[in-house]
Parts: sequence; structure tokens; C-alpha cells
Amino acid sequence: MTMKGIRIATIKMMYLALLTSGVIAQKQATLDFEKAGPPPESVLLQYPAVVTHTHNWRFGEGEPRSSFDDAEKELVAWCAHVGIRAVGVGSAWDPANDAMFQRFEGPDRDLYFSGKFDQKSMMQTDQVRGVIANLNKLAAGRTYFYLDNETPKNRMGHLWWFNYFYDYPAWHDYSQDRPIKMYRDDPSIEINPLNGRPHTRRDLFQIVAVQHRAGALGVFAHPTRWWMSDGKFVTNIAALSGLFLVAEGRLDGLAIMSDRPFNRSAQDLWISFLDTGAVVPGFAETDFFLNKASAHKGPQTFRNYIHLNGKTLTAGHIRDAARVGDVFASNGAFLTLSVDGIPMGSICTTSAGKSHRIRVEAYPLHWSNFSLIQLIGPHGAVLAEKRDFPGGILEFTFTGGEQAGYVLARAFGPGDDPIAAPDQVRQTAITNPVYLRPSGFQLAPVQTSCTLHVSGTSRWIGGTIEFQRSDGSVIKRQTVVPGIIRILLPANARILLTHPGLANWSFSIAMENAAIETLLSYLTSGEFRKDYPELREGEVPPEAFRIGELRKALEAFDFTLD
Repeated sequence: MTMKGIRIATIKMMYLALLTSGVIAQKQATLDFEKAGPPPESVLLQYPAVVTHTHNWRFGEGEPRSSFDDAEKELVAWCAHVGIRAVGVGSAWDPANDAMFQRFEGPDRDLYFSGKFDQKSMMQTDQVRGVIANLNKLAAGRTYFYLDNETPKNRMGHLWWFNYFYDYPAWHDYSQDRPIKMYRDDPSIEINPLNGRPHTRRDLFQIVAVQHRAGALGVFAHPTRWWMSDGKFVTNIAALSGLFLVAEGRLDGLAIMSDRPFNRSAQDLWISFLDTGAVVPGFAETDFFLNKASAHKGPQTFRNYIHLNGKTLTAGHIRDAARVGDVFASNGAFLTLSVDGIPMGSICTTSAGKSHRIRVEAYPLHWSNFSLIQLIGPHGAVLAEKRDFPGGILEFTFTGGEQAGYVLARAFGPGDDPIAAPDQVRQTAITNPVYLRPSGFQLAPVQTSCTLHVSGTSRWIGGTIEFQRSDGSVIKRQTVVPGIIRILLPANARILLTHPGLANWSFSIAMENAAIETLLSYLTSGEFRKDYPELREGEVPPEAFRIGELRKALEAFDFTLD
């Protein structure tokens, strides 16, 4: 076997070992009740359709600008026509904000990031609020509009948000197409001529901590998206999603319906994340320009049907339901799942030999039928199938086990074949899982054994070092002296260094870990394509995220304070 073959085999073995160490595939489920029938209106009303990851005012290169007022009216009418009950409105938010985008992503980019400019003076807070308020006024209660933003946006991946906290101008953490120094020894450098220093941006751990404190949830966008342009690899891959999964023991969310109705690559990645035993809510994203929404037909619009349990449509209530994971993703069909009456996103206690009742409620688009409904368990195993179902209620019995697992449901429209022609699937829906957990199950977050070397010439001697949790609370604070500092920290911890006469330096220990950065570069540079030459654009195998290796790399951090 060649060295390349050995490497691929090793990665796959590590991935399989990770999956089988804590989560074992469950037994088959048995269909023992079905009742066909039309959807009760009362059930449909409990799950309003929410559209996420949008851009309110964007145009392709060279496209003429249209009327903003007309576009907003058309958007409101389109939402009412298609049945969209809520929309997360992403940047750029209006023509003035778009102009700011063009300015500070273009000719004044160096000025904005020079450290000599009041960045928050460009926030346009009242104006942005006015855009949301005007949309809600036009909608008159038919659709609820709230603030969203795709940020950060860099070579390590993108996020969008439920209940987004507008803390900086929309472009503040953008660096998708330019070299940015994201950690101390980052070779990706572009010097800002206005200050003579490399362009830098906030790391994702810092951004997520700020958003979490404000009550927001961040969803990793289009997690396996990449393409070639003029022979150059371009990445939108959510490279940091695996690191966050391991460091925090869960994710706020992952886009699982993205780019096309059935994105098998994104769903395979999601299933591999679920197989670690972590809680990972899955969501749909649209990622289109709302000023062109009326050009999209209903099935071209990917939605989150969120169970609000009778609560009003507000950004906070949508966020709360998203956090729980009582959501299904669909481009129109209705699909819910419960286990022993426990809804999607929640935990159902299981044990060896325990009998569970799985209930699926499914209604296809436009009085058609489902070609296939599947129950999916660990490793993507098909636990049960129902073919050619017109819609209604299905109930299955299922025997639990000693290991952690989960069950979710997928449904496909008439004529759709997710096995033979996944990219040609036109209608699909997928639920979030019900997590099956034996009594006492816990997925412990990784702890990092941190070793800091302080030389006798370090500029930080006499200053203060502060070890912080991700929420900013202090773990330990001490004076910096020559020698070695050893401390056990949460893997998502930060270090803050202060010294009179020096600029403060704050960093996430995970982002300064050289072994971690090597693993992330495997994705961000496109190196994974050498090991998987059969891949098409937009495909990344779950093994390429190297979760087992990330976990191992996070266990130790050896760093020099120079």
C-alpha cells in the first residue's frame, strides 16, 4: 500500500473507532400502525415556516440596482404567497448599508482595519432597525422579520444566527477572499500599509462568546461547499465546525439542507457529528438575495418549520425553539417525529431491551405522495422504510440498547430517489433527531493540558496572565514570571495577557494550537482532495474533518510567551 493509501486508511480507521467507541447502531424498527389522511390544519399551524441565512440587498457583479422600496414590497408579497411566516433578514440590509459594504470591503478596507478608525461609527443601528420595522409594517402580521447576518465569513467557514446581536458593522469579521492572520504563526498574511501590521480578525471562539452572551445561536453554513474557479480552489467549508464540536461538546447548529433539496454530503457530515454522541441541531438555509426572492418558487425555498408551542413569533421565541431543536427542515413537505411522546431535539432515556414507540407525521406537497420515508439511526443506518405513502401517521416499535444513539426521519417526494439520483431530488424533508441516551450518559468536553514557557527575555514578564472560560469568567489570574506555567483548561478557554505599555493580547488556546491549525489547513487549503480524488465540487467526506485527531490535538497545548 502506498503512503497515501495508508494515510486514508488510517483516517478512516480513526473515524470508525471514534464512532464505535461510544455510539452503537440500534436495531431495526418495525412499522405496526399507519393511518393515511390529509393534514389537520391545527397541526400545520403549530410549525410556522422560517427562512434563514439571507442577504436582503445584494446584486451580482454588473447587475443594475432596482428600487429598494419595490423590492421590499415584492418580498412581503412573496412571503405571503409562499407561506413564509418569518424571515431572518441578513446583510447588506439596504442600499446605504450595501454602499458601506462596498466601501469597507473595497477601497477603505485598510482604513477600517488600521486601528485608526472608529469602526462602530459605521454601524447604522437606527437605519438597520428601520429596515426591519418597515418590513414588519408592510407585512402587517402575515410575516415576521428579524435581524440576521452571515458573519464571520473567512477561509475557516461561515456562520449565520438566530437572534443575532448587532455588535459591529456587518462586514467587520469578513475576510473570505484575502489573506488574514488568524493566529500567531499563520503564514496567510497581508500587510496593512496604514499601520505596517498584518490584517487580523477576531477568532470564532471570541465571536461566538460575544453572541452567546447576548442570547444568539450560531449555525455553521453550507458545511461542505467548495468549488474551483480558474483552476483555484475556493472554500466555503465549515472547517471550524469539527473543532467546535470537540471543544464544546455540541454545536448550536449545522446547515443540513443547503444548496439543493437533498445535500447528501452535508447530511453525511451531520450524521457523523451526531455519531460522536453530541447534540447537533440541523437546519435549512436559503442563502439567497431577498431582493430577488420573488424569482424563487416555493420548492426552491428551504425552510425551518419551528415548533413554537403556541408562542408568538418573536426572534427570542424562534431562537428558543431552535436551541431545543424541535424543528424540521423542508422545501415544503411536513414531517415530524417523536419517541415515546418526546419531541425532536429532546433526549429520550433508553436501555437494553426497552421498547420505544416512534411516531412520524408526514404530509407531502400539493396532495401528492412520498416516494420514500426513512427512519435513520447511528452511522446513517436505515432503521425502517415506508414507500409510496400518501401522507398521514406512521408508528413504529423499536428496541433500545445500552449505548447512546438517536433516531431521525427523512421523506422524499414523488419520483425522488435519494440513492440512485440524490442531486435530482426535488422534494425532501428531514427532522431533527430524538436523542436516545442510557441513564447517566454524559459527553464530557475535552480538557486541555496547557504548558506555557516564559523565557527570561519575554516582554510579558511583570505583566498579568488571565485564564478565562469561554463566557469570559476568570479561571485563574497571576503575574507573569520566568519559568513554566502548567494548568488544565477547558478546550475552549482563552488567555488574556496585559502589561503596562503593551497592547493587550487575548487568544483562544485552540486557535494557537499548531497541531489544530495543521488539521484545519487540510480542509481550508483543499489538501483533502488529494486523498479523495473522486470528489465532486461541494463534496467533503466526514473523515476529512478528522474529528478523532482534533480531539487528540486538543488534549495538549505547548506554547511560548515571547
